[in-house]
Amino acid sequence: MKSIIAATILALSTIAPTVSAHGYVQNVILNGNTFTAFLPFQDNYDPKPSPKRITRHIPDDGPVTDFNSKSIVCNVGAQDASQRTTSHGAVPAGGDVTFRWDRWPTDHHGPVTTYMASCGTDCSNFDATGNVWFKIDQLGLVSGTTDTGTWASDVLIANNISWTVTIPPKLKSGAYLIRHEILALHSAGAPQFYPHCSQLVVTGSGTATPSSSELVAIPGIYKNDQSTMINIWNNGQTKYTIAGPAVTKIGAYTTTNSKNKLGGGTGPIPFKAGKILSGNAVTSAIGSTGENVASGNSAGTTTTKAATTTTKAATTTKANTTKASVAAASTTPVKSCKVSTKKRNASKTAKRHAKKRLSTDH
Repeated sequence: MKSIIAATILALSTIAPTVSAHGYVQNVILNGNTFTAFLPFQDNYDPKPSPKRITRHIPDDGPVTDFNSKSIVCNVGAQDASQRTTSHGAVPAGGDVTFRWDRWPTDHHGPVTTYMASCGTDCSNFDATGNVWFKIDQLGLVSGTTDTGTWASDVLIANNISWTVTIPPKLKSGAYLIRHEILALHSAGAPQFYPHCSQLVVTGSGTATPSSSELVAIPGIYKNDQSTMINIWNNGQTKYTIAGPAVTKIGAYTTTNSKNKLGGGTGPIPFKAGKILSGNAVTSAIGSTGENVASGNSAGTTTTKAATTTTKAATTTKANTTKASVAAASTTPVKSCKVSTKKRNASKTAKRHAKKRLSTDH
């Protein structure tokens, strides 16, 4: 009898990780103007046409596991023409971009990185292949050891499950993809990538562009090395090297991650709807200045509740460092998290299912 019970517990423990929630970017805030990101558990099911989003479509909250596939660029299917978007959001060079996640499991430790790629005058049909990406932000192991120390993902959780980056102040105006990603390293030898791409119009009078040596291809930045295959649970490791190039020095740009700190903001994010730009409006906005370019209409008001809700946090002590543990995150740490093939396949047939089924998958 005991053996049967033990076998049952073991079976359940292997199933649980496949249904646990991960996370996705829920809002993108451009210099104070809020845009609803693509909501996979809503936008994939609602009647068409889909709402206008400045983020490229994603199938669910699961990871990309093959870092050599095109899915690593902007998430599964986001490179397909049918999953792109014509919508853009404006932000001035030197302005802030905040990525607000819906949740993030506390045990999914890893680095946070952000890249940009110039699309010219419109990102609607930009496929982002080749050496077009330059890195504007990165943070990996902050302190302590890889198993019990503080990672960038912990900092993100402590900051209302959000991450803020600054657009290089002297960056040339134009249309850009911005690629924000968490790399979860909790499962040794099986890294999980969570990339999200948003389409921006960078405004202002900047003229600086990245050097050719700073441009890289995605896929291409990840290798079968310690940056991706590390076993963080091996005790005593105090160093971790983030994959990819160094942060760009475009226009003497530097980043200190000063806006992403442990014990960061716990209050609500003020809501001001951003203006959706597409077509000729994108071209017209390039090189312009002024707040009227970025805000002033009702686009994105569906995010009001999500953007103004204060995340409930509980503090925990880990390696003598105070962290905020978000209630929405997973409360049962696990050291392995197999990706359910059924979950990915289900997204292909989701439109044929009732929304009621969604609540069980989410």
